[in-house]
Amino acid sequence: MPDRFSDSGVEITVRAFQWDNGDWTTDGYTEVSDAGDAGGSGHGMIVNNVNLDFDFCCTVTELTLRFGEYGGNLNMDINGIFKNFENFADIDGSNFDGVTVTVTDGLGNDTGTLKLSGPITSFALGGQELVIDEICYGDCAPAPEVVECVDFEDLPLGTQYHVPERFTDSGVEITVRAFQWDNGDWTTDGFAEVSDTWDAGGSGHGMIVNNVNLDFDFCCTVSELTLKFGEYGGNLNIDVNGIFKNFENFADIDGSNFDGVTVTVTDGLGNDTGTLTLSGPITSFALGGQELVIDEICYGECAPAPEVVECVDFEDPPLAQQYFIFDRFNDSGVEITVAAFQWGDGRWTTDGYTHVTEQGLAGGSGQEMWINNVNLDFDFCCTVREVTLKFGEYGGNLNIDVNGIFKNFDNFADMDGSNFDGVTVTVTDGLGNDTGTLTLSGPITSFALGGQELVIDDVCYGECAPAPLPPSPTPFAEHSCSFETFPDGTPVTGDTKDTQGIVWQRLEGDEFAECGFLVASAPVTSCVAVRTNYYSSPHNYLALITGLGCVNARRIEITFLEPVQEVCLEFSGASTHYVMEVYDEDAGLLGTSIELAEFDEEGSLFTTTFSSDTANISRTSFGVYSESITAVVAIREIRYAR
Repeated sequence: MPDRFSDSGVEITVRAFQWDNGDWTTDGYTEVSDAGDAGGSGHGMIVNNVNLDFDFCCTVTELTLRFGEYGGNLNMDINGIFKNFENFADIDGSNFDGVTVTVTDGLGNDTGTLKLSGPITSFALGGQELVIDEICYGDCAPAPEVVECVDFEDLPLGTQYHVPERFTDSGVEITVRAFQWDNGDWTTDGFAEVSDTWDAGGSGHGMIVNNVNLDFDFCCTVSELTLKFGEYGGNLNIDVNGIFKNFENFADIDGSNFDGVTVTVTDGLGNDTGTLTLSGPITSFALGGQELVIDEICYGECAPAPEVVECVDFEDPPLAQQYFIFDRFNDSGVEITVAAFQWGDGRWTTDGYTHVTEQGLAGGSGQEMWINNVNLDFDFCCTVREVTLKFGEYGGNLNIDVNGIFKNFDNFADMDGSNFDGVTVTVTDGLGNDTGTLTLSGPITSFALGGQELVIDDVCYGECAPAPLPPSPTPFAEHSCSFETFPDGTPVTGDTKDTQGIVWQRLEGDEFAECGFLVASAPVTSCVAVRTNYYSSPHNYLALITGLGCVNARRIEITFLEPVQEVCLEFSGASTHYVMEVYDEDAGLLGTSIELAEFDEEGSLFTTTFSSDTANISRTSFGVYSESITAVVAIREIRYAR
């Protein structure tokens, strides 16, 4: 004893049995039998001087079983209430904590059925010469709501509380606050007093409320609140969910609604007792009066806080407003940045724009946003669990970036079922030249979307999700290389001076191979050099030659001899945006990092960094973001990690 076994997913424990003389025994047993003595078929269970305790793992609303009872007494325990009886017929019609018992037959030495109806939280049955079979039970019932009450019994009689004192009763903190008279003036001269003489319709202690409000902190959102009151003169105050009302009698607010909370009052015509009930999600509650007494403020369990859904609907910007590359604007509290767009052939453009329209092309209502060869980057200021939006897509290709993972694709339907770092994409329609919806489900830390002939509306997102725990760091070796000397220690002094007086050390590309990388320029491959003077900076820079026939160079290409996991470039430059594109060994774009530099003659430094989940970075391309801008590209130091 006590053995445990399982059948049909239910754990059953063998427990002690009480004989009819009140003594307990642990010497009995239970045995599987197929004699059919319970009126069922197949196996049954002989129960001999033990109780069987059934664990259904939840509250069930109904239970039936077949029995054969052939001598001795019986035990039954329902919801912790135990009975010792002679025959099943003796308990027909009994009630165990709200559970009704119905028995057919059961007069002794016969078979029959036992039925329990009601919320059954626990059940055990035993006998001396008993056989049972087919113990059937329904679905789990909702657990009964736990009701807590502030009844002021914790507080000493006669105790007074004044503004702004705090006290606690029944686990609820209550704050005494100022009261507003019927003329609109406020007073802080009142008090609340524990009493057992004023009548609120309750029992024991009550609380006299005299020209103060009592603010109750339930520490969560509750779905219902009831209280008893006695109101004997003057006006009343109530505040529910931050909505305040000043009124004469409780009956005046019967049927009122406070931000989704409905008020029900019984009686309350003045100089009487009654009840006040609030139904709905109650986040805050305060009540006060002049000659008021209250008692038994009862509230249910915490209700799930309704999820707040916010939507960017583009109603804030003026109609026809245009935004261009690097512009930032705000709608519905979300900052949106206009970023470069990648065409279907892989080239980037910064010549697009976005503008506000209201043609209904995205399937929403009111204003919407037309996107023409740009990406819109949405900053929700936190990690959100879900994003949904409506779109109309009428030509060209599309870009999407979720959690730093970028994809270039043709139609939204191509993305249906995709996964971006744990974020699943669901698309309705989106076959091209149509409207549809896009849903992202999962922890979304960043989101950008763009197209060529794209219209979007109602970009909706839920509350902030808990930030995912960062992955355990993978130890890797860090490397760095600057350009004061070659890897063998030889100073880089320069061998060529251009027409502007800048001294260059022109490179073939493999001079820094011992540092772990090769360098080149793109699209012209022979215009990368070490620049030995940069305004007032004393340092050398890996740079693009701006003269000497190299006017077409736009980017510095860095190819790693072994793949790396992270790369960081420290650079200086003009007042514009610089981009680092990162590729794997198959020339697949892993991602981009964009930073804004600010020119000054001190040679201020900036950094751009890209990290991957694994060591799969083989090449980076670094230069000015827009191909239409000619500006210096100068790297002070290359740092990387494997």
